[in-house]
Amino acid sequence: MSLELPNNEPRLFHIHLQNCRKSPPVFQMTREHCETVLQKHPDMAARVHLTISSGEDYVIKNWKPRDIVAFDKHMATTDLLVGYQFPTNDLAVRAPRLRWIHFISSGVEHI
Repeated sequence: MSLELPNNEPRLFHIHLQNCRKSPPVFQMTREHCETVLQKHPDMAARVHLTISSGEDYVIKNWKPRDIVAFDKHMATTDLLVGYQFPTNDLAVRAPRLRWIHFISSGVEHI
């Protein structure tokens, strides 16, 4: 999906995948997995910008400062956030373009 900028120029749809380093491998979203899917859909591959980062723990207060910096850097331009646990304080400020959050869990009580 491409979006139009105010000057009618298209921009890539930014999808950010947020992992937790303590998650079992089956729950880790990897670039290899995404590239395999995008190879099957080259029309979509040309329209998305994919980023991936990982937090230290399921508990945000246990994240390392570098985890927060990486998350905030990606959130500045993210349209779609995919993950389970991530900082939610000031999310509208951190992620001004965010339009969609997709949780990989069956519940969202932790939010």
